[in-house]
Amino acid sequence: MCLGPRLRFTPTRIIPKLLSEETEMFRYHSCRFLNEKSKETAARIALFREFNIFNSLTLEASFHGYFDCEKVTHEFTTESYEQMGASLVNSLYEYVMICEEDERRKQFNKVQRLKKKTKESTI
Repeated sequence: MCLGPRLRFTPTRIIPKLLSEETEMFRYHSCRFLNEKSKETAARIALFREFNIFNSLTLEASFHGYFDCEKVTHEFTTESYEQMGASLVNSLYEYVMICEEDERRKQFNKVQRLKKKTKESTI
């Protein structure tokens, strides 16, 4: 699990945060991370309950469009959907890089602790 068990909620929030930084079409503050009663039959909730998969997300879009940081509304087009897909892929890639770096850090710390323990036992 990426980022450790005590921060279990965090991985679910990282991808949406990265995506919101990647494109104006996605708004992090509009995300809902709670397992609300009205969403009990949603796939992400079912995956969590049945298989303990907690990093399952649903990406929803309005029928109309989105507004940018200047509150100008932009209609969704084929190109904007393609751009959203590219932004999502970039965010997933960045997430994988974060997880790999976290794993390298954990391994390094583990080796350092073993070295320290070995050094202490030989003294």
